[in-house]
Amino acid sequence: MTAWQVKYWADQLKSAGIALIGLAVLALPCALRAWGPAGQTIKKWPAPWAHYNGRPIDGWTWKWLWPWYHNPEDGDSGATGLVWGSAGLPVIFNPTGSRWQAYKWSALRNTADGLKYRYAIPGEGPMVYVTLFGKQFRYGYELQNGYNVPVLEKM
Repeated sequence: MTAWQVKYWADQLKSAGIALIGLAVLALPCALRAWGPAGQTIKKWPAPWAHYNGRPIDGWTWKWLWPWYHNPEDGDSGATGLVWGSAGLPVIFNPTGSRWQAYKWSALRNTADGLKYRYAIPGEGPMVYVTLFGKQFRYGYELQNGYNVPVLEKM
């Protein structure tokens, strides 16, 4: 195993552990609606959705959660998070600010998604393609929103 692969898999294991802890930890800030304005998204939307670039997002008011559970792309509660709607257009995931929807967004859908920016590497990263149980996967590093972040996905 190469040095980058050791770092990659160590970061994946840390992320999985932090995500599991988040299932319990994120229940309280969601129940208390502990989120508020948190600047602008770092997500870069291509045309024709470029007007979403720089849109406001929310974040946990408990700043100690940010290193592990802040989502700089779409916000923390889903109240500013965009998903693809049935008409093929972006829609707000949690337009009513529901506590349960916030938990689904932060603990179940995005878990520790913001960690990918902490684990990003400089420069272009390698990508490995593997087949397991007849399914193809890829893992490595990919440029997203100006950061070379770790990815692991089924093809």
